[in-house]
Amino acid sequence: MATELAVNVTSPAKTRADTDWEARGGEVINAEVDARWAAVPMGELRARFRTLPGELRGYLTVVPETRWLKHADHLRFFQDETTEHYEEHRTDLDAVLAAARA
Repeated sequence: MATELAVNVTSPAKTRADTDWEARGGEVINAEVDARWAAVPMGELRARFRTLPGELRGYLTVVPETRWLKHADHLRFFQDETTEHYEEHRTDLDAVLAAARA
């Protein structure tokens, strides 16, 4: 979405995702996402977790503010799918970190 907003006023990927979410529902889509991520080797997951936040920040630096910071729907998406999303999983994340330290 960020890459599309860097060059366009709208994001076709977001439109498709919103339509899919409405049509099939979050449980179905989340199950598919879980299955896709479960198939990724741990080393690759760690690499993605290290690099993706920086890539997102990099793309957002070239997205005009009117397309995300000052666009209520787009800003809500970025917040819901990043920082606020993970707060919902805080207990699970804390358990993973505790297990990694042990």
